[in-house]
Amino acid sequence: MGITSGPCLLHHHLSHHRSNMRLPHLLKALSLAGLLFASISLTDFSPKAQASTRPALPTLPTHQEHRPVPQAPLPEFALIEDIDERKQAFFQYLLPLVHHANERLLRTRHHLEALRGQLRVRNLHIGEALWLALLAEQYRVPVEQGYDAEFFKRILRRIDVIPPSLVLAQAANESGWGTSRFAREGNNLFGEYCFTPGCGILPLERPDGRHFEVARFASPYASVQSYLTNLNRNESYLGLRKFREQFRRENRPLSGTKLAEGLGRYSERGAAYIQDIQSMIQHNELTRYDQLSETPLQRATLSGLSQQAPRH
Repeated sequence: MGITSGPCLLHHHLSHHRSNMRLPHLLKALSLAGLLFASISLTDFSPKAQASTRPALPTLPTHQEHRPVPQAPLPEFALIEDIDERKQAFFQYLLPLVHHANERLLRTRHHLEALRGQLRVRNLHIGEALWLALLAEQYRVPVEQGYDAEFFKRILRRIDVIPPSLVLAQAANESGWGTSRFAREGNNLFGEYCFTPGCGILPLERPDGRHFEVARFASPYASVQSYLTNLNRNESYLGLRKFREQFRRENRPLSGTKLAEGLGRYSERGAAYIQDIQSMIQHNELTRYDQLSETPLQRATLSGLSQQAPRH
């Protein structure tokens, strides 16, 4: 089912995904960091997070190497007449984007874990403090009490991977296998809404009194990133994140089928939507992509995560 056939309403409150960090937010972070000079203690850095906009993605340390961001445009999947071939082409196109975005999350999480360990023996440098401030802003984690144990528990809860099986199933469902109008015109693979006039594409059918638009993205990869951020920080999907934590604690591979149970508020269809996503995962055998997704970095990092997952 594509998003053109009646897009759901509850999961589209994503205007924060379509705007940059406002200047006052950046000036606040810069001024706070500047006041701290060369280093800062665990409890001294306490800017109040603002949650109304989405700041730019924090830059990871330059010494880490990254694969190039996939930039291939969305193919014309509608031209592939054979349904099975179209599905396979869709998965083959999207999977590298999902792997890249998930690996970026793991690198960010790995760096957070490293900083948490370093704080046991030294203060934060100014660059590290600013990076944490921007990351907290993006993931809506308050830091009024400074960078204490509770801060790291909360932010690590929100920065983790989403199983490729779940990403692929939702993308296929929401974009009609990449053929929907919003996918073709706006690179929107997950039916995300925005609320600033001109921010996206006007739906042909929109209920009276509603002012949303369907978000437009610069690339399909940007749509994948926005979707992952949404599941990782939106309070509507806390249940999904708790399922993920449980799998980490038990040192089990993540299950897209199980995590789908936390998507009850992604669609007005509720339980029926969850069943559709789970059926797509099972019918298309998408769990095989979860098993193939682990790079050496992911295997090493996930092994550590299973020992360090927050327990409440």
